[in-house]
Amino acid sequence: RVSLSIHHSANLLAVNETLQVLRNQLADAEAVAARLNERIAASNKSIEDVKDRHLEELSRLEMKIRSAKGRRDIMEAENEKISEARDAHDAMVAAHSSEVEKRKKLIVSTDKECLAAIDLEKIVSSAFRVKEARKKNGNDDGDDDDEEGHNKAQGNDADASQVD
Repeated sequence: RVSLSIHHSANLLAVNETLQVLRNQLADAEAVAARLNERIAASNKSIEDVKDRHLEELSRLEMKIRSAKGRRDIMEAENEKISEARDAHDAMVAAHSSEVEKRKKLIVSTDKECLAAIDLEKIVSSAFRVKEARKKNGNDDGDDDDEEGHNKAQGNDADASQVD
């Protein structure tokens, strides 16, 4: 019995030593696991921080893109209005140029008529001076002078109408 008891005691001591070794290994493994869990948690937090940081940047970029598109739409609308205004202005300039040309032609025509009127006035004045001079000299036949002045005036009217 003593030998059996020694034998069991030796086995018990060996089992206890094995248990102690296993407990130490478990504690070491738990410590390693705790360190690894801390590293995993830190890595996950770091990943989340990067995601959050990039999400903020992406949100800012999306807002900038929307703002830029809005400004582009406004600029395109303004450019369209400017283009329409320019086209309307060009049409007005063309119409004005046409009116200016018409007025220039009218001025030229009026100038010709004025020159013809001046020539006619000179002829009529000359005819009256001749008639007055004949009256003073006593050579007034009456009808002949009127007919000559009338014929000269008609000739000058024809000349003036040819100037047009």
